[in-house]
Amino acid sequence: MESKKFLFEAVKTFRTTGAVASSSRHLIRKMLAPIAFEKAKLIAELGTGDGCVTAALLERMSPDARLVAFEINEAFWKKTRQIEDARLDLRLESAENLPLLFAEGTVDAVVSSLPLAIFPPALKRRILEGAHQALRPGGVYVQFQYSPNDLKLIKSIFAHVHTKLEVRNLPPAFVYAARK
Repeated sequence: MESKKFLFEAVKTFRTTGAVASSSRHLIRKMLAPIAFEKAKLIAELGTGDGCVTAALLERMSPDARLVAFEINEAFWKKTRQIEDARLDLRLESAENLPLLFAEGTVDAVVSSLPLAIFPPALKRRILEGAHQALRPGGVYVQFQYSPNDLKLIKSIFAHVHTKLEVRNLPPAFVYAARK
C-alpha cells in the first residue's frame, strides 16, 4: 500500500491501527528471526496491516505450512487479500478469536502487529492469553510495539521474553519474542 494511503487509513482508524507507516524491512526481519520456519507448519498473524509482514511470512514458510491471518480493518483486509497464496487463510475478524480456531498447543508461531498500547487492558489480556493457549510448547509469540509499556503484561503470561529495539523503522519499535 502506498505510504499516503496507509497514513490516511491509519489516521482514520487509529484506535485499531496504531501505526503511521508500514513496517520497515528491518523491523520485519527482526520480527521473523525467532521463528524456526523449517519446522513451523501453522503460523497465526494478528493484524496484517497492509500485508507487508504477511508477504514476508509467506516468503519464508515451507510449501506445506499454513498461515492464518486476522485483520479487522476492511481496507487493510482487502489490501492483504491481494496476496495470492493458497497457504494464506485471511480472516476479517478479531485476533481474540484465535483460541476459537485452534486446539490448545497446535500453533507453532504467533506474529502480532497489534497496537496493544491503545487496547483496553481486558482485551490485551484476552489476546495474549489466547495466543499463549494456542501455541505449542516451545512455540514463539512475536510482538512489536512502539513503547515498552506492555512488556510487564507479556512477561506475566510468557515465561521467556527477549526484547530488541529496531531503530530503522518509523517510529523505532521494540520487538518482543516470547516462548511458551
